[in-house]
Amino acid sequence: MERRYTELGEARAQQGVAYSHFVWAITATKEYLRAFVQREGLSDNAMELHGELELLHLLGQFFDRALYYAAVGYERERDRIGGRQRRRKGDEQRKFT
Repeated sequence: MERRYTELGEARAQQGVAYSHFVWAITATKEYLRAFVQREGLSDNAMELHGELELLHLLGQFFDRALYYAAVGYERERDRIGGRQRRRKGDEQRKFT
């Protein structure tokens, strides 16, 4: 799994994606998936609620690790290419809400 996410980070660095936008995309995906599970989860009893909470915990753990390894790949690639890569057009700093 780690290699797949380091490759994801490397690819985004090569494309000139701003690091902040890269992190935001992964974080937003995590939040949307978490909200979906909470909205669609049908916890009719304590065991189902426990299972839903365990799933939310595992999702959080998965995305945290994916973000870490993707960041490692991103940093490694940015170090390799140095300052030669420019940001994509229109990829300036923006405030996300």
